[in-house]
Amino acid sequence: MRYPFFMSTVFCCTWLCIFIRCFNFWLNTFNQNEVLSALPKSTVMMGVPTYYTRLLATNQMNKLVTKNMRLFISGSAPLLTDTFVEFEQATGHCILERYGMTETNMSTSNPLVGKRKAGTVGKPLPQIEIRITDNNGKLVDEEEIGNIQVRGPNVFKGYWRMQRKPLRSLHMMVISILATRA
Repeated sequence: MRYPFFMSTVFCCTWLCIFIRCFNFWLNTFNQNEVLSALPKSTVMMGVPTYYTRLLATNQMNKLVTKNMRLFISGSAPLLTDTFVEFEQATGHCILERYGMTETNMSTSNPLVGKRKAGTVGKPLPQIEIRITDNNGKLVDEEEIGNIQVRGPNVFKGYWRMQRKPLRSLHMMVISILATRA
């Protein structure tokens, strides 16, 4: 298996499956044919946006292949609006987009039940605050590009073997994302 188990989504979802005693299986690499064979026996799929784009390109993604599926989740990169729309048209399923990173785990999500909006990662989860700032820490206007700041109980305390390093000095290592604890 080639998945990075330091990645929080992989780690949490694996343990969640063990905790609730459900069957969890992994494919060593992404292969459209293997995924298409596995989907009828599955109920949830988590994948990066390119997986969904590649599955749609096979012209085999349809309501029959996905009839047992309850949820498709996308993360780790932006999902193209076209992919979001085409996937729902082909399968009848609306992909759930969310945002998170290893240092914060999942921070935002579109609703599990309710309308999901293409091109968005939803709203902050309970007890989590998010804001977008410029490089000087000032809030930016809506629709303006900036740095994501996350505050809440989900934010990590520091990197392993770097516990003595102040958290504020770590934010530069997290590529323009400042993580602060509540």
